[in-house]
Amino acid sequence: MIQPFLVSGDIGEWMSVDFRLLDDGFMNGTLRVIDPFGTVLSERNIIGGTVSSTAVQLESALPHQVLLIAKDYAADYELRIRDIPELLPGETIEGDGSIGATQYYRFEAPAGELVRGCLDESLGFNGQISLLTRDGDTTPIAVPQVIFDGTQIKRIEETGTYLLWVNGTGNPDGSPPRPFRVSLDFVKDPVPLQLDGAGQARKVTRMNHFGDTRMFWFDGTEGSGVLVQMLATANSTMTDKGHFRLFRVGTGTLEAPKTEVNGADTNSRFWGDVEQGIFQYDYFKLPADDQYVVMLSAATPDDGEFELIVDVVEATASIVVDDDLADAPSADTRSLQAALVAADAGATVTIHPGRYEAPYSFLALENITVNGTDRDTVVLTTGFVHPVLCFEDGVTLVSDLTLETQRGLSQNGLEVYLGNGSVIERIRTQAAPGVVPMVSGIDLIVCTGAEVRECLFTDTVRSVHIDGGQGNQVRNNVVAGHNGKVDIDRSSDTVVQGNQFDIDYGWTAVNASNCTGTVVEDNDINITSTEAGSALNDSCIILQDRDTAGDGNPTVVLNNRISTTRSGIHVRLGQPGARAEIERNHVVSTRDIGWKLLEIEPDWTEPGKTVLVRNNVLDGGLYTQAVWIDHVDNFDSVEFINNTLRIHPNAQVVQGQAAVAIGRWNQTTGDIPLRIFNNVFYGNGSSAIGLPDAGLTIPSDYNVFFNFDTRYENGATSLGASDVSADPQFVDGLLRVAAGSPAVDSGATSAMEPGVPDVDFAGNARPTGSGVDRGAHEQ
Repeated sequence: MIQPFLVSGDIGEWMSVDFRLLDDGFMNGTLRVIDPFGTVLSERNIIGGTVSSTAVQLESALPHQVLLIAKDYAADYELRIRDIPELLPGETIEGDGSIGATQYYRFEAPAGELVRGCLDESLGFNGQISLLTRDGDTTPIAVPQVIFDGTQIKRIEETGTYLLWVNGTGNPDGSPPRPFRVSLDFVKDPVPLQLDGAGQARKVTRMNHFGDTRMFWFDGTEGSGVLVQMLATANSTMTDKGHFRLFRVGTGTLEAPKTEVNGADTNSRFWGDVEQGIFQYDYFKLPADDQYVVMLSAATPDDGEFELIVDVVEATASIVVDDDLADAPSADTRSLQAALVAADAGATVTIHPGRYEAPYSFLALENITVNGTDRDTVVLTTGFVHPVLCFEDGVTLVSDLTLETQRGLSQNGLEVYLGNGSVIERIRTQAAPGVVPMVSGIDLIVCTGAEVRECLFTDTVRSVHIDGGQGNQVRNNVVAGHNGKVDIDRSSDTVVQGNQFDIDYGWTAVNASNCTGTVVEDNDINITSTEAGSALNDSCIILQDRDTAGDGNPTVVLNNRISTTRSGIHVRLGQPGARAEIERNHVVSTRDIGWKLLEIEPDWTEPGKTVLVRNNVLDGGLYTQAVWIDHVDNFDSVEFINNTLRIHPNAQVVQGQAAVAIGRWNQTTGDIPLRIFNNVFYGNGSSAIGLPDAGLTIPSDYNVFFNFDTRYENGATSLGASDVSADPQFVDGLLRVAAGSPAVDSGATSAMEPGVPDVDFAGNARPTGSGVDRGAHEQ
């Protein structure tokens, strides 16, 4: 099929000819434009029915012929013949965003002019823009293709008429076509940036129209860190983000640099927040010694003033940062972010006092050392939802900083990924005035052997969060105020030791889920929260041991001092082989009727788990399950030896309930793997030990019972042969007993009963007198 069309116009007039299919058919052929004298002005192939378009300048006022030559086809089609409008520098024209719609715009440009075509991306248009020139005054040819919101910059070699070409490619989501705006900018020559002694250049300039483009250049060395910020000023009127890119000149020129430099963090690319006065913010690590060009463009029709700030820091072994150069006038940089990007593995970044604020996370790329000179006056803060400070490849040491959240529950303080042997010390966390606490003060993600020590955590839901990894330590920190628990997930051999918790909202100080070998030792925990709700049974220490192989280290709860309005210690054991040791802890319920002090349960029904509970002082327990050992038949062994338990004097007496409650998984009779020896039980009526089966007798002896109506609920009603029913004669808040107490020198020895400890609650040797004392203390 050959289909001819005739078009007429004035000599020199520009026209576009566009072909496209109207359905899902196909067509192969040629689209040809011929002048009145038979000369072919333009020819385009049609392959499969794709859009084909061409632009021509009429050579005569006589009719020109447009030939559509179809070799094979099965479709309806559309042929558009349109005038090509003129586009003036700085002018903006709106175009048709229909699928496959092609638009041409012509402009006049003198030789030597720098030209760039721009496309407004804020309208959601999907398509392409290219700058076209003419070859032999006949065929339009595309020069280097699109950069973000427009074409590359082209220096015009010959005065004449040139074209911009915009082609809509449709919307991937199938939504209706969207319009676009196109503009033409005659770009000024690149301007050198004057970096001061601390590597910073600041320049106030403005965008005069959509697509307005500015270029600034500087000399950079390989490995240097660069931070570029496009910020609002007091006179700014722009309401949408601007755009900038960093280019390396390479084998190109300043006005046509060769290679774009990717941002150091791809997540932050194009980042901006107009409400914060930030049109764009990004940072880079320079790949080579070269000249570099910062290209800025107005991405929307807004115009207005802004400030460009560029910080450049060379990569050295030691980088000094001072935000205002007041404390360290010869500092390498004012920009902490530029310093973190510049720092190579093993380098040290030292931060002098100041308030370092960024819209995005402060990000370090390598395993480095970051030291503040004073924890209380070196403050890092960001307004973004990501962490304030982040290390993507571990950190050798980070110390003496304050991390402040401005976004509360959507932000963390410090994140360390893959930190093997990392040390985080003397860090403080806080929330900005009026801001709710951050999620985590410090996140250790898949770290091994990392240590968090001597930090002060305020305004955190979790003071430290450990996700994965092995052998990490949380030592000698202070947690104060709102929540602040140490939260451990899927980790092994974590140590939480020597910390001070003062929590007035929330109930848990240490929580470990799906872990093995967790050690919680020598912590002072004070929970004063009075909030009611579903978490009334949440414990100060919750440890879930999931030792699936049975060859890991035991879960250990040792020598902790707990004062709480909620529950005390809750240990859950998983697969066979899991072990727990709960020893020498002082747990006090300050709730006015007492509360649950110790809970032990299995996560799996298979036996093979062992628990050792010794030398604990449990004071102020609820009468119902002050100590709760559930599904005891899913353990191989539970030993409750040399503990002292006192029920709260105001605890409600509930008949049929016991201070020490034992539950069974299988509703059958038979022995259970539980031994109770050398304990002191001080009650308030009702039952001391509640057994799961009527008539059940367990290995239990050498205990002191006082003020109980029933010693073994549902079980044996007689005392063990050496049990004593008498007042233990407590003399202090630690429930130590008087010299004449029936508990003194009357307990079973380790030779008599396996598992009797060789030290007491305070670590003193047993025995010290003629025999072993019952309860947690040795006289």
